[in-house]
Amino acid sequence: MKYHLFIFLLIPYFAFSQDWVQLGPDIDGEAALDYSGAALSLSSDGTTVAIGATGNDDNGASSGHVRVYVWDGSSWIKRGSDIDGEAATDQSGHSVSLSSDGTTVAIGTTGNDGNGTDAGHVRVYDWDGSTWIKRGRDIDGEAALDYSGYSVSLSSDGNIVAIGAYRNDGSANDAGHVRVYEWDGSAWVQRGIDIDGEAADDYSGYAVSVSSDGTIVAIGAFRNDSNGDDAGHVRVYEWDGSLWVQRGSDIEGEAAGDQSGSSVSLSSDGSIVAIGAPKAGDLGRGHVKVYEWNGTTWSQVGSNLDGKWGDNFGTSISLNKDGKFISVGSPHFSKGLTEVFQYVDGYWESIAYLAGEGSFDFSGNATAISGNASIVGTSSIYNDGNGNDAGHVRIFKSDDVVPDDIPVTLNIESEGSYVKSATIKESESIR
Repeated sequence: MKYHLFIFLLIPYFAFSQDWVQLGPDIDGEAALDYSGAALSLSSDGTTVAIGATGNDDNGASSGHVRVYVWDGSSWIKRGSDIDGEAATDQSGHSVSLSSDGTTVAIGTTGNDGNGTDAGHVRVYDWDGSTWIKRGRDIDGEAALDYSGYSVSLSSDGNIVAIGAYRNDGSANDAGHVRVYEWDGSAWVQRGIDIDGEAADDYSGYAVSVSSDGTIVAIGAFRNDSNGDDAGHVRVYEWDGSLWVQRGSDIEGEAAGDQSGSSVSLSSDGSIVAIGAPKAGDLGRGHVKVYEWNGTTWSQVGSNLDGKWGDNFGTSISLNKDGKFISVGSPHFSKGLTEVFQYVDGYWESIAYLAGEGSFDFSGNATAISGNASIVGTSSIYNDGNGNDAGHVRIFKSDDVVPDDIPVTLNIESEGSYVKSATIKESESIR
């Protein structure tokens, strides 16, 4: 008698490819001196992109704005009208963050004066199918000169937002802080107390990232001096239902002057954190370190990812959902550069090298990667494609990037106690 046995397996598979193709044309800033691409965020599937342009003048000089685009299969189509800053010098769009499905966007506006000069604020908008509708009131900075909204990060569902105010004086002058808010159905309510920086001039909240469910937050303080002047550090906190509790020890910069924590990015579940130190090494070579939580401590994943002299490698970083891929911006590398890495057998392997378009573009000022790592966005705030320093964003895609584990079907044909044949094939219906 013949028997057929079908077994579903996960087989490790790695793809290395430099075959990245630009999706559509450049997404140019509206006008000269817009600095479009100051901030950049992708939806989980990479088909929606939000772009901040802090220098845009549509609602007053440097009021700033955000534009959201959707990929329709052949081009990037603007979704709704521009989301303009409230007033002149607001510099709206300094930070942006999209929900997983791209229908909610949080926008940081560091120069807003709603609660004092440059207190800053964050606004959250929802797409209703035809227009962007502001959700709740402005989330204002605590005091003048806080620059609240310098960094912002949304949970996957868009109902939790973490906001960095790196010049806040809550615990000491310019110690900085992060506040986390949750939408209760009618208003933004602060979750827990302020997460203050450790010491004066730490600039805590310069960078921030939350996990998909909003219960874990990573905070960069690039001027912290615990391991030397401006060595920097990152702290990770977890919500226990009533308080923000630090997870593990501080993740310190390697040496004085590294400015570690200038950028941070969490995996979807918050168990992996990537940290940029763009001033590390000779002449601002820069490096990125990735750490994983093992239940008691943060352990480095692989070796340092290092830039070259003067690159400022790690100015911007973005982890994909499982933390196995990372895009890294090096804006001071010639035209600027965004490089993509995959973690393979204990090493970070470069799989994409996306150089800027023109000299002094500063490409890599911001970067974002989709959940499955097949789509990467990179910005060039000084690109002149639509006028001097209009800026632009470019989106790239690779069909060769695949997850480390591919679902396969094992088909075993047997007769009696003997295996006649065994066939393994990829389960296309699952991928």
